Amino acid sequence: MQKVPAILVGLGLGLLILTIVMGWVVIPGVIKGKISEKVRLVNGTQTWERWSDITTPIFMNIYIFNTTNPDEVSEGGKPVLEEFGPYVYEEKRVKIDIELNEANNTVSYRQPIKYFFRPDLSNGTEEDEFIVINMPLVVLATRAASLGFFEQIFLSGVIEQHHEDEKLFSKVTAGQLTYHGRYVPMMKTLEEATGKAPLRNFTFGVFFPKNGSDEGVLEVNTGVEDSADFGRVVSWKGQTSLDFWKGDTCNMINGTDGSLFPPFVERDRIVRLFSADLCRSLYLKYTNDYEYKGLTGYQFSAPREMLEGALDNLNNACFCVTPGNNYTGCLKTGAIQLSACRNGAPIIMSTPHFFDGDEEYVNMSIGLKPDRERHLTYITLEPNTGLMIKAHKRIQVNVYLEPNTVSEHFTNVPTMIYPVLWADEGAVMSETTREAITKMVLKPMNIVEIGKWVLLGLSCTLIAAGLIVYMVQSSKHEYKAARTSEK
Repeated sequence: MQKVPAILVGLGLGLLILTIVMGWVVIPGVIKGKISEKVRLVNGTQTWERWSDITTPIFMNIYIFNTTNPDEVSEGGKPVLEEFGPYVYEEKRVKIDIELNEANNTVSYRQPIKYFFRPDLSNGTEEDEFIVINMPLVVLATRAASLGFFEQIFLSGVIEQHHEDEKLFSKVTAGQLTYHGRYVPMMKTLEEATGKAPLRNFTFGVFFPKNGSDEGVLEVNTGVEDSADFGRVVSWKGQTSLDFWKGDTCNMINGTDGSLFPPFVERDRIVRLFSADLCRSLYLKYTNDYEYKGLTGYQFSAPREMLEGALDNLNNACFCVTPGNNYTGCLKTGAIQLSACRNGAPIIMSTPHFFDGDEEYVNMSIGLKPDRERHLTYITLEPNTGLMIKAHKRIQVNVYLEPNTVSEHFTNVPTMIYPVLWADEGAVMSETTREAITKMVLKPMNIVEIGKWVLLGLSCTLIAAGLIVYMVQSSKHEYKAARTSEK
């Protein structure tokens, strides 16, 4: 090969090999290594600071179901529900009692959460009044119905003693129903008779006394050894598994606590979460890409199969605590029975308005309107870092209502899952975090991405130029040789 073509082809091949090695292997590996170094819980780092004292605004939006026909429901009628809200509370999360165990690559902590009412974001005040199902009365009557004769007579007497002040429905304010609670005299009578206090300060609220409290000690992986384990919950309250459910699979503690996620997210990842308030592990699956101010995120949402009833999905059978014959006693799709971890209280969690749940539950009340946009639980993750871009955890609180003979309040009531309220806990990535990801991760990756393709094109151009020059020169030599031979 002539000298010039050889040089061009040699340079092109050398640049091609260098581009492939550097652009597709070395530099991406260096960037991935840098991300892995950042995404780990090491005291003194930015990740540690953001994790230990969360500054991203988190809001709890609460929607309350007002019962407009309580007398009809008491006689077996279908409740007519009217939704009010949101009543918005801003959260403040600071981790305390942090203990780092470097030998096990874990860190344990408590995380009290304080809630501050935000009237400027709310559609109403904490003094708004509603007619709601009397949850303390329903819980007490349900427990009494499951006890022996003498215990049942005793509890019936307590309920009868408060027949006038504790009816099937009660008028409460938004604040009383949620975080402040309301005083329940019946519970004081019960404590005086038994020496046991079923409610703190004889006060009941759906989230009382949660304000300022924590869910117990969590131990999570720091990700120092392996970034794939970053944030994974190792134990809760000192236990590496649960004991609420009827099987090892359902009692497993899987995933993170929802505030941390491993980096390098792929669309086929199953995002696993451990929810202490639901006493179980959950999982989310990829649904779509999501664009947010120049960032591309992967959105993962709760699949219907996760909350399918045992009759529809035997993999969920171990979450059923009262299976009956052939699982006929289990809840249907869209609802979670929490009596096993709520001291036998007939509390049932579900998706808001029973979205993606069994139609029977939706039709038990008038006024429910399941809507994917408003009621879907999802989280959107930035795929390189695993940082949360946007998230909404949406859960509805219900109580199981059925007739019993403990009190005349329950003689004619319908058998149903009665909605009380639903909550939407949401957060969006801060502008500071978005700018940091753009500057420290995306811009370098974009430069590398553009650069490698430019260099790849240049190397191919050099090779092509060398081959063209070679072909031209070869043609000239052949032409000259042919002319010479003719002479």
